[in-house]
Amino acid sequence: MSATLQLAERIVALGEDELNEEAASVAGQCLLDWFGVALRGAQEPVADILAGELAGGNHGAHTLVGRSERADLIDAALINGAIGHALDYDDAIPAALGHATVPVAPVVLGLGAELGASGERALRAFLAGYETECAIGGYFGEKHYARGYHATGTIGTFGAAAAAALLLGLDAGQTARALSLAATQASGLKSLFGSMGKPLHAGRAAADGLLAARLVARGFDSIADGLEVRQGAGHVLAGNEPDEAISLDRFGEQIRGTLFKYHAACYGTHAPIEAARDFRSAHGAERIEAVDIHVGSMAIDMCNIEDPSSPLECKFSLRQTVAMALAGIDTSGLDSYSAEVAAAPELADLRGKMNVIGGFEDHTGIMSAKLEIKTGAGETLEFYRDMGRPNDDLDDQQRRLEAKYDALAAPVLGDAADALKSAILNLRQTPDVRQLMRLAAPA
Repeated sequence: MSATLQLAERIVALGEDELNEEAASVAGQCLLDWFGVALRGAQEPVADILAGELAGGNHGAHTLVGRSERADLIDAALINGAIGHALDYDDAIPAALGHATVPVAPVVLGLGAELGASGERALRAFLAGYETECAIGGYFGEKHYARGYHATGTIGTFGAAAAAALLLGLDAGQTARALSLAATQASGLKSLFGSMGKPLHAGRAAADGLLAARLVARGFDSIADGLEVRQGAGHVLAGNEPDEAISLDRFGEQIRGTLFKYHAACYGTHAPIEAARDFRSAHGAERIEAVDIHVGSMAIDMCNIEDPSSPLECKFSLRQTVAMALAGIDTSGLDSYSAEVAAAPELADLRGKMNVIGGFEDHTGIMSAKLEIKTGAGETLEFYRDMGRPNDDLDDQQRRLEAKYDALAAPVLGDAADALKSAILNLRQTPDVRQLMRLAAPA
């Protein structure tokens, strides 16, 4: 059986199979986190531009999270996907090589609202999309990302298609064709990191995956082996040999490896930030003469802007984020990422003392880092952090994510933020996901 059809069968089965309860719990946490990040992302310039272009007439029926405009279904998926990634504060997972929630959540919630789907059905669709991204992330391997593709944009398109296929009730053959149709639309280039192009990748993935499933539901023709066929997605996007097998051993459980962000910057900066915070905690504002930042090679291509000037560029600069942490600036604060902060003389001075060195994944994981800091006293101190391990304590994770949601959502929705949070936390008991979307727009 083709890899595409094998995956399609597992997607369809998630509609009825008994769910892994830990996986379901983390899925709910992903959606809570996404809503908070999207609500604040909806206030960013990229949201204004996209809403002005795609929802200018305001004739659609679908909610734009955190905004008063409305849009048609597919345009709403695009805008909600982009605003969910505008802050680069959304969750990540190594298995999918990027951010798995942001291309899927807008599809599940938008299409789910149009269909009047229950919260339970929406959660299953979300898991189907998320797990599809993890499976294809393993199928493509790191070579896909190394080629310059932004996996959130490419692999996210498959996740969006899978989620939509489950909600639409497509059978395995139809789902395989939807995945193949998603494959021919999947794109996104890492060269656009630090610009509005990056969140657009997430929005396009949501819209294109949704479109693929909707077209197949109407009888649109496609192929059923778009992953493994010669010149298909695996062959072209990752250099796979035709007919390469896909691993589905942990399908339905890989979401447990989700990494949530508590710094509002690219996840590749998080281990160096934490190491820098450890130095400051131990040594205060002691004079620093030089800093060597040892990171994985993936981070070199992902977040190594040397001299950032815009808020987005700051989020993709190892030197800037480490300098901020060493200076005691709150890297979780959205206002900390600005052109003014980037231009601060003390931060520019610190950045000039830094050297970024790749290859650290040879020693540990791809999300780990080591700082070697030479102080004014002539000492060279080492600080190591690994941010590639998920939190084993789901209750602790829940508390941290609720606090993050409150901080992000309250400025946008006011007291109504609590009602939305309650609806998200009780998603599986919700008879109709339209309730969530009604609550997600400002009064």
